[in-house]
Amino acid sequence: MRSYVIDPSELPFAEWSRQGMMVSYAVTVATMIMLMRLWYYSLSSDPLATPIFVSEYVSIDLWSFVHITFYIGVGFILPNQLIIGFLGGVLFEVLEALCAQTSVLDLHAFWKERGVNSAWDIVFNTVGFRIGQCLLVAYVYFNRTSNQAHEEEVTDNESAESTPEETPAERKQK
Repeated sequence: MRSYVIDPSELPFAEWSRQGMMVSYAVTVATMIMLMRLWYYSLSSDPLATPIFVSEYVSIDLWSFVHITFYIGVGFILPNQLIIGFLGGVLFEVLEALCAQTSVLDLHAFWKERGVNSAWDIVFNTVGFRIGQCLLVAYVYFNRTSNQAHEEEVTDNESAESTPEETPAERKQK
């Protein structure tokens, strides 16, 4: 049976603080999103709001892929924090709705979305998180198998070097 228990030392960037990585990642992505939003505001449109599939109960646009991509990183960096990731996504959607309703920032045109779109954003967050977890497991499994192969090769080489070679006289006796 394969073990999918991951030792913290097997994680990429194991010497880094997971919380510090997540904060850095979130700040970087949030800054990028805000800059994109400001750029779109200057264009008077949001190209990522282009609908892909919209119905009464489904609302998928290009921002859905931004949600998936961001949460792939969250799942990869914090694989055991699904609840925190989920609640962070819900909190962001609430803040987005609140910002859309304030006249101070004048973001109504860009952040106003149907409730079904917010619900689907949370679904895509969860899908992205799970993909990130799977990628992390694949990363660790690949490293385990390549390290095992390397250790076996080193062991084979060491055993070959430790056995004394036959002298020419011993070879003649055979």
